[in-house]
Amino acid sequence: MKLSEKMAVKYSDILIGDNKGITYYIKSEYSKTVKNKRVELIAYGGDQISRFHDNSLFERYSFCREPYSVTVCRIEPENNVYVILEAFSEMLDETLVFVGNWEKSEYGRSLKEKFSVCKNIHLLAPIYEPHIVNWLRSNAHVYIHGHSAGGTNPSLVEAMNLSIPILAFDCVYNRATTKEKCLYWKSSDDLQNLMKNKSGKFAEIAREMGETGKRLYSWERIARQYNALYQ
Repeated sequence: MKLSEKMAVKYSDILIGDNKGITYYIKSEYSKTVKNKRVELIAYGGDQISRFHDNSLFERYSFCREPYSVTVCRIEPENNVYVILEAFSEMLDETLVFVGNWEKSEYGRSLKEKFSVCKNIHLLAPIYEPHIVNWLRSNAHVYIHGHSAGGTNPSLVEAMNLSIPILAFDCVYNRATTKEKCLYWKSSDDLQNLMKNKSGKFAEIAREMGETGKRLYSWERIARQYNALYQ
């Protein structure tokens, strides 16, 4: 992978990073190679989804009738799955709906076995119907984002476009994506404290996320950026 990266940097005419953290990495890691090359920042759109309401789905997911937090991700260590589950396992008055591929690895299976006994945590298998995933996120009162790597994450910009409060893992990528306008955590204790102290701040974050998402992460804007690049 490192060799492929070096080749891409060396032989490309223009380099595109999807996050400020990625473009910084390219410029610092390959300072001599990119000295006379353009390094552009183009992220992703997230406005292909919108708030979705379907009361019939409460029959399938009855635990969503009460306020809940939601997380959707691949079950990998770098997505801080354990940290999120540990935090909610100690907050019995908070409900967490966590969608992921639990059976894909030993890591996922072990977490499912350990935390499925928590009555306030609902571990759902992968859901491939977009409208259902959209519904679960639309109705959540908080979106928990644990990704720590990979630049701008598509699920994060989608959540931003839904105008819901976001608590994101504290890393350069998430801070750049959200423009420092949401709340950040690094540990289970951090996450618990943010959840326990939620108040009017959450409404403000939801508004900021919605405005930032619509301003920066629309597919029309992304398409215009690529079009300008090609021209």
